[in-house]
Amino acid sequence: MQNRKQGTSIVWLCVICFVFGAGLIFGVQKVFIDPKQDARVAQLTADKQALTQKTKTLKQAKTSAEGSAKQAVHSSDVTTNYPQMDQQAQNLFGAMFNYDNNSYGDRHDQVAKYSSAALADTLVGTKQQIQNNEKAQRQSNMQSTLLSVNLTHNTGENQAKQLQGLALVKYSVLADGMDSNGRTATSIYAVTYNPGQQIFTQVKYLGVMAK
Repeated sequence: MQNRKQGTSIVWLCVICFVFGAGLIFGVQKVFIDPKQDARVAQLTADKQALTQKTKTLKQAKTSAEGSAKQAVHSSDVTTNYPQMDQQAQNLFGAMFNYDNNSYGDRHDQVAKYSSAALADTLVGTKQQIQNNEKAQRQSNMQSTLLSVNLTHNTGENQAKQLQGLALVKYSVLADGMDSNGRTATSIYAVTYNPGQQIFTQVKYLGVMAK
């Protein structure tokens, strides 16, 4: 009889210890775990997913441009005007990315030759903005430009067709605050070209792929 009472006491003691221990663990978690932690983790996860998607989009654009550049061009408009567009792309992006301290102030006028003054304002800054930055030590070198034309767009029955495509511009830049090696990157642009005027009417920056 006494042994049975002792056994029952031990069982109840175990139950009490388990309940107390579980409550203690839960209480410690509530004390030491920041209630904002879950929200922070969720935000970091969302930021990572957004960054991954942006990188994927840029890579897809680069792959698409490289693949299209290797394919035969079937449109007669593109076939006829592509060499001219390609040369003007070299000129335009050369004006944007080939400069040193002595030629930096000429960037706006050079870019405007192959686009427009308004577009040059967007691409390299206004003349006043460039003048304000002329004292900065900087230089840049365009290494290559890959131009891919993916379609033609007719601006009107009596107007010349405009060519649209992607331009991948690889360049190196050295500026204040950088080490002697500078930085090499590839910028991606969506471009629209008017063969009649021999200028780019739209040049939209899509992103950069740092090496």
